Amino acid sequence: MKPKNQLTTQTTALAEDKLFADLSRIIENRRNRIIRQANNEKVFMLWEIGKRINDEILNNQRAEYGKQIVATVSRQLQMKYGSAFNIGNVSKLDRKPNICYTEACKHLYFNGK
Repeated sequence: MKPKNQLTTQTTALAEDKLFADLSRIIENRRNRIIRQANNEKVFMLWEIGKRINDEILNNQRAEYGKQIVATVSRQLQMKYGSAFNIGNVSKLDRKPNICYTEACKHLYFNGK
């Protein structure tokens, strides 16, 4: 038979291991939810940018002046927010069909999935 203090030490170690596992699970689950929510926000942000460019700046047309506006806005966004807003990426945002324009994308955002 094991001494009482050795059993207490083993029981404490098991409880600590279980606690650590439970806390790790909580952290990993919340991190995954944060990542999904951040991705949803990014998709909606890109959808809004593309819609604004297409509807309000280009007036749903592909005129030459529209390309100049997109290039100017891209430079400004790039200076403020980095290379993710280079001309290639920004010009893709206003193209249709773009997955960010679909009802499914808006549905994902508003339902938080």
